[in-house]
Amino acid sequence: MACVLMELHNSSAANDRSHNMEFRKMVLAGYQGWFATPRNRLLRRWSHWSRSGEPRRGSSAIELYPDVREYPADALARTGYANLGQGGVTRLFDSDHEGVLDLHVRWMQDYGLNGVALQRFVVGIAEERGEWRNSVASHLKLASERRGRTFYIMYDISGHDGHNLAELMLRDYRTTIRDDLKLPASESYARQGDRPVVAIWGFGFKNRKGTPEHAERVIRELREVHGCYVVGGVPYDWRRNETPEGRRWLKVYKRFDMVIPWAVGRYRDPAQVAEHANTIWAPDKAYCEAEGIDLKRVIFPGFAWSNLKSNQRNAPERALSRHMEDTPSAPQNAIPRLAGEFFWAQAFHVAKLQTSAFIAMFDEFDEATAIAKAAEDRRMIPTDQYFLTLDADGTRVSSDFYLRLAGEATRMIEGRLSLTDKVPIDTVPDPDAVAREVQITHGFRGILGRDPDPGGRATYRAHFASGGTMLEFCEALVNSMEFRQNRSALKPEEWPDVLYKKILEREPDPRGRQHTEDEVRNGRLAHRTAVMLDSDEFHSRFLGFV
Repeated sequence: MACVLMELHNSSAANDRSHNMEFRKMVLAGYQGWFATPRNRLLRRWSHWSRSGEPRRGSSAIELYPDVREYPADALARTGYANLGQGGVTRLFDSDHEGVLDLHVRWMQDYGLNGVALQRFVVGIAEERGEWRNSVASHLKLASERRGRTFYIMYDISGHDGHNLAELMLRDYRTTIRDDLKLPASESYARQGDRPVVAIWGFGFKNRKGTPEHAERVIRELREVHGCYVVGGVPYDWRRNETPEGRRWLKVYKRFDMVIPWAVGRYRDPAQVAEHANTIWAPDKAYCEAEGIDLKRVIFPGFAWSNLKSNQRNAPERALSRHMEDTPSAPQNAIPRLAGEFFWAQAFHVAKLQTSAFIAMFDEFDEATAIAKAAEDRRMIPTDQYFLTLDADGTRVSSDFYLRLAGEATRMIEGRLSLTDKVPIDTVPDPDAVAREVQITHGFRGILGRDPDPGGRATYRAHFASGGTMLEFCEALVNSMEFRQNRSALKPEEWPDVLYKKILEREPDPRGRQHTEDEVRNGRLAHRTAVMLDSDEFHSRFLGFV
């Protein structure tokens, strides 16, 4: 069995292509990172979870309730809601926490997501939020570097009064983003060719104060002075607005290197998606190709904001919403997720048109567009407040369903999965199969120092499904040609740090360090790895929520 596995591994590894993709072809998600609790070391108060003060019945500013079971305990703060339906107090997380950012980026890594665009609201740059947002950006940078993910900055002009808008944005990029935080210098920062990517969302939208002159100055300086590849988050009808103002803005949009037309709320079911793909998306693509502009399409899992809308009169964050102007009413479950069918229909038509995509959003619990782990049903939300749950359309799905689906959508849009109009994954995966997927991932990271390629994952998935053992899996990795070429030079005393950090994601304790070193010296690296992957500690840390 081990010999057969080794041959299959060598074959799949030889055929694997490294995933070093151009930015313009890379699927990425938006990332807010804007939630705060009294534990926040800078704000020391709640932000975005409620309209003001402690989250409690009737004050919620979010629609979709997060699944917080995997978050670090010291990143969670108790709310004023009643207990969860399944029992236990209600807690919510703080975005400005290294462990929270690392968890989110670990999910991106585990589920095959490339990374995110960090939203940076210009209105908060010069306020108390500025330092907080800088801290979140630094945490994201470190987590992305640690886990091999991509990130970039997306400015958002929502809520700004327009005064000195261009100067404020350019100074922030020059002094804070480039010089102080040194984000574009990171190996994980998105680049198109050798040009760092910077996006700007909001120019030309209704009730946004930026002018064409603001936009032209920002685009020109970012491109000509800083050498950036500049992306514009533009209105959905960006090239179809025939008013004099619309034609003026179109001239501005043509100066962007890429446009991302904002689509949230523009269609509500798979049939409408198909219609828009034919009547709007395809002509958009033809126009962009003729004008030499790159294009990404926004895809989103669903939308609702009944809690936020009901509280908008007093909600301090209402000005930061991208949709407040577009929706006259706010029913619960306004655009149903349909157990992934709505999201997948968008991904299918994007892939069919051979364009790329921007996923809205990773952590937008406010307007229920988040793909991050969320409450599956009423057991996982407070008993005294309405929240949307993932089973709202009558189908039970796992809390990680949309992360799994986004990973598959990424593969299909990037051409690594055959085109299909059917949702390709189970709504609730087999727990044993999920556990094996996690163990395969950590086994590859520990022994080979990388994530499994699709061919390798399929090989070992079949191995375990047919009754293969963990030891045989580890022996196949250790005996592979890839290991001999890339990892065999590691010394026994180096392996404890490698295995503990990659498999258990912690530093080795003295006893564990000595035992691991002894095992490697005795030719039992595979055995030691198998024991770690099957250990109670591994199951508790990584499989406790399967």
